[in-house]
Amino acid sequence: AGAARGEGLGRPHSASLQDSKLGEALTGAVRSAARRGKATVKVVGETVSDEGGCPHRVKAIFVFQEFNKEGDELLVAALYAHEYGPEAPPPSAGRVYIECLDACPLRPAAAGGQGPRGDDTNVILSTLLLSYLQFARDVGLTHCHFRVPPPSDATPTIFSRRPEGARVVAAACGVRWLQRQLRAA
Repeated sequence: AGAARGEGLGRPHSASLQDSKLGEALTGAVRSAARRGKATVKVVGETVSDEGGCPHRVKAIFVFQEFNKEGDELLVAALYAHEYGPEAPPPSAGRVYIECLDACPLRPAAAGGQGPRGDDTNVILSTLLLSYLQFARDVGLTHCHFRVPPPSDATPTIFSRRPEGARVVAAACGVRWLQRQLRAA
């Protein structure tokens, strides 16, 4: 099974990453929503920072999705957040700042039906965000701020740099998408 997952071939697999309660909860939500391929969510980075004199947690959350019968995975979505608990001084107390929310480009499945489909990637990203916001609410965070700028030379996306003409459209679509997600939350 290890070789089928690419572990001996230098390809990482989510199974080699540490589990966490948040990762397991988000995995359950994403798996119930995803229509194709087994999805796994991992908190790949969680640190406590005192940057700027304000204690907070920094989290990097990745979603991996199987795309073939051999169990190979793709990184399909990511969320990067700063969480400020009640111990943080005002105005940051009880707030979460989402610095990055990104997914692989939405596109039809590759020939032969392999690879994530755009509609499924959107479902995964929506479920990741809404489930994370529920987690934030459950741990007492009361406000969420999105600091997700449109892609540019200074702030490229995690997965791909979008062409100049697509950036304005992507920003406008992103704002409408986030508004729909917040209404659903």
